[in-house]
Amino acid sequence: MCSIFGILGEYDLEKALRASDAMRHRGPHSSGYWAGERIFLAHNRLAIVDPSSASDQPIANERAVLVFNGEIYNYKELRDRLPYSFVTGGDTETVLAAYESERERFLEILDGMYALALYDRKREKLYLARDIFGKKPLFFFKDKSRFVFSSELRALFHFCDKRFCEDTLSSYLSFGSALCERTFYEGIYRIKPGTMLVVEKGSVREKESLFLREKETIKDENRAVGAVKSALFESVERRLQGQKPIAFLLSGGIDSSLIAAMASRLRGKIDTFTIGYEGYKKHDESPFAQMVSKTIRSDHRRVVYDKRLFLEGLERLFFALEEPLGDPASAPLEYLFSKISSQGFEVVLGGEGGDEIFLGYGRYREFADIEKAAGLKYKNWLRNYFKRHYSPNKEWEWYKRVFEGSWLFRGSSEIFTDLQKGFVLRRPVKDNDSLKFMECYIKRARNFKEPLKRYTVVDMGVRLSDLYLRKLDRVSMINSIEARTPMLDRNLAELALSIDGDLHLKGGSTKYILKKVAEEFLAPEILNRRKKGFSFPFMEWLLESGEFDRAIKINEGCDIFRREALNELKRQLKRRRFSMHGWLIYSFLVWFEREFM
Repeated sequence: MCSIFGILGEYDLEKALRASDAMRHRGPHSSGYWAGERIFLAHNRLAIVDPSSASDQPIANERAVLVFNGEIYNYKELRDRLPYSFVTGGDTETVLAAYESERERFLEILDGMYALALYDRKREKLYLARDIFGKKPLFFFKDKSRFVFSSELRALFHFCDKRFCEDTLSSYLSFGSALCERTFYEGIYRIKPGTMLVVEKGSVREKESLFLREKETIKDENRAVGAVKSALFESVERRLQGQKPIAFLLSGGIDSSLIAAMASRLRGKIDTFTIGYEGYKKHDESPFAQMVSKTIRSDHRRVVYDKRLFLEGLERLFFALEEPLGDPASAPLEYLFSKISSQGFEVVLGGEGGDEIFLGYGRYREFADIEKAAGLKYKNWLRNYFKRHYSPNKEWEWYKRVFEGSWLFRGSSEIFTDLQKGFVLRRPVKDNDSLKFMECYIKRARNFKEPLKRYTVVDMGVRLSDLYLRKLDRVSMINSIEARTPMLDRNLAELALSIDGDLHLKGGSTKYILKKVAEEFLAPEILNRRKKGFSFPFMEWLLESGEFDRAIKINEGCDIFRREALNELKRQLKRRRFSMHGWLIYSFLVWFEREFM
């Protein structure tokens, strides 16, 4: 894994090198750059596949120059079939070969995770792209003299001023992150997942290069189970490539446990890691991870996390995240990655994506039932009733959307409703304000007829790409670790979307098909345990330490939130309610103080 940076237009070489060097944690093994008259490309390398200097970047041929962050999992097949004279043994050069063969359609034959920049020297065109799930980040800004892109925001700040984008705060309160192309900084944007930008002669053209296709619906259980098992095995096997030792995250849940179990079948003895909480038994899932470890006979480590480590690690965490992110689990996960790194591992496999592609959220069924209310013949009275009788509860918001005909499902990670945002912010919030932030994901979801599939496609963007994968990239790369996610394989995801939604939720279960696959590998105690998120007493620790009071004090200086609303929120937090709302407020205000006060 790596960092990429570049400028198309005017640039100062020393300044450009300093900007790229600010991301050395993403690629500590080697650095390089390629400089033309009005083009500069730089790279910091974390060498995993073909760690020899032959695969250092930028890498070029007569046609193009490439800087690449990621892994191409089908690179061996591409090397065998593409008419190209390879000079390295790695996967990066296959991207150049794909471009030679396919030109602007070259992404269609790549199977992997990536953020890349390819400059066509003959056409003077710059191509920027992210993979279909958005596993790797890529930011850019444009002014009159140049177009600048980077893996992290910190490199761009060498060339532009920091200006707060107030509108993004509304997206963050709704979903825990800045969705789609938005960032918290005016004039700086991120490339959307599965999207390519073409930059030439001062113009920027966007095209959606990839997304998942809906295939023939599979309604037969045995066929679905067999196909998923085969596809997941292939996905895991491909992600075992490289010449570095691999660690596995093991939470004791189905997704990470199944991946570890399959890897142990393929590789034999593997190394697994989990996190535990001394004195907080209800949050500690490490006993389940230990149970899985015994079953698959892994070399297992339990990393202990506590209040002191949480508070001491917040500054490092916020540095790694760069922007506010609404997932407090990023704190223990960052610490876990730091311990994995200290033991010499540079590659980690985890279970991210299983809930999104295999319908792991029970609330999907609830939303499908609520959506049926849109078909009521006489619903005008209900629509008017809901408008007149406000409630801060999310259920009120959901029924109001149905009766007024607006888009119901806005992600299972939705935190503040639009009405709740109006209560807490000092500025007014329009009804259905959150819809504008997720337009790119709604557009994709409309291509699917079945409501359950529309929900999971929305969650692939809102919850997975813009929250969980963003978190995973930041906390792994600050520790110079490449994180791979076998559940998020393009072929596997398309297969999962082709399975009838009711089959995924058969018998009142969630992830029914994946659980049937897992029966061969995991004990019933793991398969049948109640689903539990990666939780820990973060809000209890923030309140006890005075950190939340610190956030309230910061707000007195910027006056973004209503003071009475924050005081009421604190009272609710002490009653152990609205903890996610509290985390969003806290982490935003701490970030805002650091950046703008």
